[in-house]
Amino acid sequence: MKNLYWTIAQDRPLFFLGWFFLIFFFLFLILSNFDSRQVAGINTWIKPSKFALSGVIFVWTIAWILSYFEAYPTHQKLFSWGFSISFLIELSIIFLQGARGVKSHYNVEHPFNAILFGIMAFFVAIITLLILFLLIDCFVLKKLTASLDMKWAICLGLILMLLASWEGTQMIAQSQHTVGAEDGGKGLLYLNWSTIAGDLRIAHFIGMHALQVLPLIAFFLTVWDFSPSFRMVGIFTGATLILGLMVFVFMQAKMGIPLTVLK
Repeated sequence: MKNLYWTIAQDRPLFFLGWFFLIFFFLFLILSNFDSRQVAGINTWIKPSKFALSGVIFVWTIAWILSYFEAYPTHQKLFSWGFSISFLIELSIIFLQGARGVKSHYNVEHPFNAILFGIMAFFVAIITLLILFLLIDCFVLKKLTASLDMKWAICLGLILMLLASWEGTQMIAQSQHTVGAEDGGKGLLYLNWSTIAGDLRIAHFIGMHALQVLPLIAFFLTVWDFSPSFRMVGIFTGATLILGLMVFVFMQAKMGIPLTVLK
């Protein structure tokens, strides 16, 4: 794997956007200690802080993946700016609604909130399409210059991310993430995943972060000098386990059952 920091730094839009989100992550954590307002049972700044941290991880991961498109600079720029603009708008709305002390997701109770949620949903759809196009470039058009095992790790991670995006539509369909109770009940510290009912966010989280886990598996199997065939087996095994875990926690959530280990 390339020198990670300097590789990411070459993609200026995503690199600086990641730092922007990271600064706001710490700012929101500080504000949560001085602002007692709550939204859906948790401090109003907790959700923006979670999305800010997730945004850092995601945009820097995409910047690293795009470094393998060095032979296609136009594609690099289109993806870089597409992801940057879409993520900036989506998370800015989440930050704004957190500052206002109201829900950002599924909030259609007032025309202004409904418009913001609609804009946010639109750019989430754009991000999903960009992930799909990135997968096509990697898997079908074979524009990725990484080693074979890393290519598969990235492609499988993108597929699992798309499945997680589909799972996210299940939350939109029912206008909440909890199954069997209202949003805002008792939950796990900080993450706030429900410990009294099913929670669709768990499967969504697992799938979204497969894009970091699988390349890490490929990286360590290479560092530990395993054979190419063993590395491929390890990557596909990891992807299968992640998919199985996603399906398990998704079905459990749909039945309204909290994840047992969180009780």
